[in-house]
Amino acid sequence: MKRINSEEVLLYCKKENVSTIFIDFFDTVVSRKVHPEYVKYLAARLFITKSGLNVSPEFLYLLRSTVERELSLKNQRKNGSSEFKIDELAQALYEYFKSRVSTDLSDFVSLFISCELQVELEVLYVNEDIIDLMHDIKRDNKQIKIYILSDFYIPKRYFKDIVQNLKIENLFDKIYISSDYSVTKRSGELYDKILKLEKLDPHNVIMIGDNQEVDFDRALDNKIKAFLVDNSRVRKFYDTTFKEQLDNKLAKNKFDQDVRLILSKYRKDVVFPEVPVLLYAFTEKLYEQLIKEDFKQVVFCSKEGFFLKQLFDLYQKKYIGEEIVESRYIKVSRRSTYTPSLKPLRNEKFDILFRQYKDISVEQFLKNFHFTDSQRKQILSEIDIKIDRVIKDFHKSKWFKKVLNSKTFKKYYEIYRQNQKKLFQKYLEAEISSNKFKKLVFVDVGWKGTIQDNIYRFFNGEKEVSGKYLGLLFQPESVISYKNSKEGLLFTNNPVSKNIQVYSRMTSLFEILLAAPHGSAKLYKQEGTKVLAITEEIELEEQRYRKEIGPLQEQYLQIFQEILDIRMLDHHKISSYQNLLDIFMARIQFTPTKKELKFFADTEHYENFGLFEYTRFSSDKKFSPVRYIKDFLYFVLSFKWIFETGWGVYRFYINGFPILGKALGFIYYKKFFNRNKT
Repeated sequence: MKRINSEEVLLYCKKENVSTIFIDFFDTVVSRKVHPEYVKYLAARLFITKSGLNVSPEFLYLLRSTVERELSLKNQRKNGSSEFKIDELAQALYEYFKSRVSTDLSDFVSLFISCELQVELEVLYVNEDIIDLMHDIKRDNKQIKIYILSDFYIPKRYFKDIVQNLKIENLFDKIYISSDYSVTKRSGELYDKILKLEKLDPHNVIMIGDNQEVDFDRALDNKIKAFLVDNSRVRKFYDTTFKEQLDNKLAKNKFDQDVRLILSKYRKDVVFPEVPVLLYAFTEKLYEQLIKEDFKQVVFCSKEGFFLKQLFDLYQKKYIGEEIVESRYIKVSRRSTYTPSLKPLRNEKFDILFRQYKDISVEQFLKNFHFTDSQRKQILSEIDIKIDRVIKDFHKSKWFKKVLNSKTFKKYYEIYRQNQKKLFQKYLEAEISSNKFKKLVFVDVGWKGTIQDNIYRFFNGEKEVSGKYLGLLFQPESVISYKNSKEGLLFTNNPVSKNIQVYSRMTSLFEILLAAPHGSAKLYKQEGTKVLAITEEIELEEQRYRKEIGPLQEQYLQIFQEILDIRMLDHHKISSYQNLLDIFMARIQFTPTKKELKFFADTEHYENFGLFEYTRFSSDKKFSPVRYIKDFLYFVLSFKWIFETGWGVYRFYINGFPILGKALGFIYYKKFFNRNKT
């Protein structure tokens, strides 16, 4: 649809010897991807996210609207005009919130304005038809001046940044904003003001804009020829989308449709394409939590933290627009942080190890330290036991006491404990400036938070440590205190998250998909002036990362970015879409594709702490008709228990009953979907 008759404008400019063009900006030169009023909702969400203010976007928007009305009335009484500046608005809001924020007035105002400008730039797009017309006018007569005239609360000193960022500043000779002059186009006074300032004859001026009253009628009142831009289609779009965006149910449906449209592009080639949607939700929640708790630095723990950090950095760069929270990455593992966390032998109970691994062999116990092969052999010779014999409740056994009484164990335990403690201290200081911060926050995939517990013990409880995880599965013996706090952002069993089962039964999948391009940290070693984390490189893991996981993460990054794009135009908090997130996770659990099941079955996981052994997720059973019938009966009779205690569809798949598993999974998914779709 042609919005303006360009030929008519060009002909008039030539015929009437036009010297100056006044042009409206919003919905003339540029338009928005959302309703103009919805920009304020988006700015409210961004401000809350950046500031950590504990209010909803809806509340901040309503408060803002109230303050705007008060400022308009105040300025009307004082200056005879209802115009106000964004600085005045921000200052008034600061007075309301100053007891709840740690920033001063200057920082508050600066942040508020930067959020407004950032959102405007995100939603604005240039109308090429008007830009082409401006180029044609300048081409025909370079002497013609083009001035932007806009009724807007953002003064020129900020407004010019918008024009520059859109790369159209060269088209305009001057910018006039109503809030700078306390008069408006709507009243007609801004036209009169600029005509006098520029000493212009109105008969040599034309006005181009989209509003009948403001840009056309008021211009004519000032004897300025006006040309109206037809924006009926844009206004209809604004009105339709505004209702959809404000209504929580409609917004949820829109989010669901948009996400499914994105996933449909990748589903054929990407396994578990819903995972980056869940990782996006985690990242958004993580950032908001870090800001609320006033963290200046966040530390991502290897290996799963490698990809999580990439997502966090992208979120900050694209949505926040700057690095407010510095992100770091360290190579740590349960094994590498265990020895530095240990106390002198007389005070050490090894509870971090034994809370998870009670039935182990002497050899497995000794591997958790850094003894050489010859030292391990010496210890074993002193206690006289078969090294690979698994001992039930090892920590209560006589063999455990014998190990502790071994002279070789005592000697090298203390040597390695002190050595690793000293090196780990240097490593943390070099990598994250640990002495600089009173409180440290670590991010990892989660489950129990053992690495965090080790680090907390390493600091002897003298430094506050916080953990932010995808999920937490607390155990009765979990180490939790206000100085060692833990939080599961996608799910937790304390208090129990709704639909926790769709996440807690799939923890191994997250570990596989969040692999890193390096091995697990074993210990810390001094090399020259630096302390390095020495990793255990396993060829099978390296190959799989290079061939499968790495390329998959690249695709996940693309999906994440597309989810981020739609979230930037949505003011609702991601937590309001939790039911949808649960449904996306349920799809993975209950209706995985054959390709996805095979992907998981092909995985081998090496346990580098406690047991030091490989776990295969596939079945090694050999086919036997009798066993097949027995298994079939067992799976048919026990399907409820199988689905309620683990990844049911996968267990059916690896045991030779994929069709039955698929059918049952579909039934479970439909039930889950119907319970959570509202």
